[in-house]
Amino acid sequence: MPSSQSKNRSAGPSKQRSWSIAFASLVVLVSSAYWLWPTPTVTLDDAGYQLTMALYRICNQEDAEGLEKVARSLDQSPELQSLSNESRHAIAMVISRAKVGDWKDALTTCRKLMDDQVRQSSLVAR
Repeated sequence: MPSSQSKNRSAGPSKQRSWSIAFASLVVLVSSAYWLWPTPTVTLDDAGYQLTMALYRICNQEDAEGLEKVARSLDQSPELQSLSNESRHAIAMVISRAKVGDWKDALTTCRKLMDDQVRQSSLVAR
């Protein structure tokens, strides 16, 4: 009898270690897939990029007056009427976030929009 009890005890830690390794591997695999998964990007034209840079400065300074000026120019400026719906929507989302006081999220979104443009241009250059 004692030999069967010692056999069961030694199998327990080995089985637990196997489960731990499997779980850790799964966590690494899921994290890697999430990190490498392509995120949708918005392509901005020159005017949209310039507006996004202005929004970045405005959000960084939490400038409500500047935000209103940009919001008005997005709606009224003839130069910005040629923006694609995708660009207009992305910029409008940044403005909406900033208007409700979520300056940090608006700033992060501006940064992502600008970074996406750099990534896209580097991919095209290859």
